[in-house]
Amino acid sequence: MDFKDFINQIKELADPAIFAIIAKFAIGFYFLKLLFKGFKEFLKFIFAVKEKKEGYEELQKTNLENKEQIAQLKEAHKEANVANEKRDLKTHKLLEAFQIDLNAYKQRTHAIENEKHALVDLVKSNMELIQKMEKYVK
Repeated sequence: MDFKDFINQIKELADPAIFAIIAKFAIGFYFLKLLFKGFKEFLKFIFAVKEKKEGYEELQKTNLENKEQIAQLKEAHKEANVANEKRDLKTHKLLEAFQIDLNAYKQRTHAIENEKHALVDLVKSNMELIQKMEKYVK
């Protein structure tokens, strides 16, 4: 027996007023079922929106934390650059001082070598002079 036959048998057995009441209850329960189904979908939608909003807020918090971290890293980078510039300036000054000392050393060494050459030249010229004198003496 299918549902249609069941309804027809109730129609025949029941008083039309009672059948109308039963039909109204059936229609009411059907609409109530549709209402609950719609309410269920509405709640799903509300929870999905709430989850997306919470996810968006969490994303905003994460972005804010990332921005703060980036600002801290930029500040640390600036401080490191300042420290590096100071170190480079000290190194440059040390290199300049070393270059000056090296140039002074080269000049002293060159002067000593020139002095040695001058003495050697003087000795050679004196030797030549002595030899010439010995030739005249003989």
